[in-house]
Amino acid sequence: MSKRSEMSKSWADMMSDASSTPSTPGRHTAALYQTTPSSNPGPEMTYEVSPNIYTHPIKHDHPLIDYWDCELLSKIIPVIQRTPLWLAIDVLRRGIVDEGQDCPITMVFTIAAKAFNAEEINAIFIEIQSIVRGSIYSGLRMEVREGTLHTHIALDAVQRKPNLGYSLGPCAHPRSGTIGGYVTVKKLGFPPKQCVLTAGHVVQEPPFAPLDPPCWTVDTWKFHRRTISSPSNQDYIDTINALKGFITGTTTKIHEIDDVLESHRTNEQKRELMHLANYNRQYNSLLESYHKIPRKFGRIFATSGNFAHSSGCILDWALVEVDPERKGENTIPHTPHFHPPTVRVETVRAIDADKDVIKFGRSTGLTVGKMSHIRSCLRMPGVMARMPNQFNSTTREAVFVGAAGGVFAEEGDSGAWVINREDGALVGLLWGGQRAGTQWSYATLISKVFGDIRRRLDATVEVMGEWEFANL
Repeated sequence: MSKRSEMSKSWADMMSDASSTPSTPGRHTAALYQTTPSSNPGPEMTYEVSPNIYTHPIKHDHPLIDYWDCELLSKIIPVIQRTPLWLAIDVLRRGIVDEGQDCPITMVFTIAAKAFNAEEINAIFIEIQSIVRGSIYSGLRMEVREGTLHTHIALDAVQRKPNLGYSLGPCAHPRSGTIGGYVTVKKLGFPPKQCVLTAGHVVQEPPFAPLDPPCWTVDTWKFHRRTISSPSNQDYIDTINALKGFITGTTTKIHEIDDVLESHRTNEQKRELMHLANYNRQYNSLLESYHKIPRKFGRIFATSGNFAHSSGCILDWALVEVDPERKGENTIPHTPHFHPPTVRVETVRAIDADKDVIKFGRSTGLTVGKMSHIRSCLRMPGVMARMPNQFNSTTREAVFVGAAGGVFAEEGDSGAWVINREDGALVGLLWGGQRAGTQWSYATLISKVFGDIRRRLDATVEVMGEWEFANL
């Protein structure tokens, strides 16, 4: 059972308490505005700390979906926009049990951390509470949490021909993200381009100047001059340092055992010495091969620009033309606890309602989740470079929830493909999420991404050479 205390507290008191509690994955701290009717005319708020808060998606046939999209959200947005500090509104099932239908539907409001006026925020959520109580869904719960929105960029082994899910980034910057997968871009009258499709912000170097028009040259069908490496600079440096640390550690331990006279060594010390010497050889061999493998992966061919708007959602994609000798395959590596053990991505289609999806990213590896069918409403000031003067501009984003209370993605996973678990079809492109440990992340449905590529390039896109956009 979770430990729970309920009391009347101000917003500032709650956030003070929350900030003193470690925010770790699996542990949840939030202010809750109860929306159920009460004899108390003021706001009913509780402070909750639970070791296991589970998050579940809203299923595709829930009647709240249409009501939220057509009526309730339009009443809430003008109220929440009175503060420039709100970041996201997510509607999900949240509770202390791992069965989704037993968890209450909760509106999760994310507010910029430690930078708010307590009275202003409190008044806003009292008004939102009143709106909800007056609706046909008066029992909706509201959860208000401090947090940040971020794009999923953050050690990875060097792969001569990296498959989907491995690290990449600009050659001149420590930024790291994920190889989504390989596509072929075809334009009439030009040779086809073998490219990786990933998130645009992964391959851009700060500052994020708008790229309009994007960086391709349609007349000559040439790539941009910016070089991309795999693994990223930071991952390469971190792995080199880690290997050197392992070598130093094993060498030191070998010397310590060597100082013991051979005739006085125990059998355990002899076995340890043999294992250490073997590890030392392996680490040195890996370090030597690490230096030999080429890191240059390709060059940017085209991008959408940074967070361009289209159809009400964020578009953040990039095509990286891959050096032929480094082109890998659209396969997810063998994972013993996952069925099927190997997934090959060869098709693209719309996402199935309430079906499992998977993603393979550089930070969290293979994860399983589902799409929630109420799109999240986001505001990302300072990030939408193409809309710098529209501070309160909002987007509606597809949200994916990790299975069994786990995360779906974290920093470093941006660019990963969201894939249908049953048949390996590509359904989305992951681009961001909230603070570490949050169980849900944001992606753009692949039909939006490929539609934007076709519109901007006047070209078709194929996955593994077996799919064309016209078939979607």
